[in-house]
Amino acid sequence: MLTTSEKKLIHIYARAANLSDQEYRALLLSVTGLRSSADPEFSHADADRVLLALETVLDQRVSLGVVARPRSNWIRDLQHFRRRRHNRLSETARPLHLARRYWLLLQTLLPPAQRSPTYLSGILARACCRPVSGLSELTPPELTPALAALRDRLTYALRRQKN
Repeated sequence: MLTTSEKKLIHIYARAANLSDQEYRALLLSVTGLRSSADPEFSHADADRVLLALETVLDQRVSLGVVARPRSNWIRDLQHFRRRRHNRLSETARPLHLARRYWLLLQTLLPPAQRSPTYLSGILARACCRPVSGLSELTPPELTPALAALRDRLTYALRRQKN
């Protein structure tokens, strides 16, 4: 459940973007699947996604001249949530890079029939306990077991090659 200040910030961004109630509810529904920020199922992650979407809409409307640039202590930077999201994504860059390197190395050691994205998906699905179509689909918590699985498979392939 959201704090009052998070709900307030969402409404401040919606008002600054000059969204009608219908537009606001449609945005909430498309981003979170919920119709209200007061819904008990509305999480902090949902609030971040909604604020990111509202910031994008606000920035577009300001650049088109539909609304004036907000002069609020609450909205100082029209790139804040997008920058914050980028920084969070960059935290996963190193493990994702390692996973890609492991897969490239493993491909050189595998028989041609196993060098497919389907084979990689099988390794990742077993490690993450859910269907995964590729490395870019992994969430940050899933990267650790995926890396371990790829490392184990690479170690097995290297041992097998030596024998």
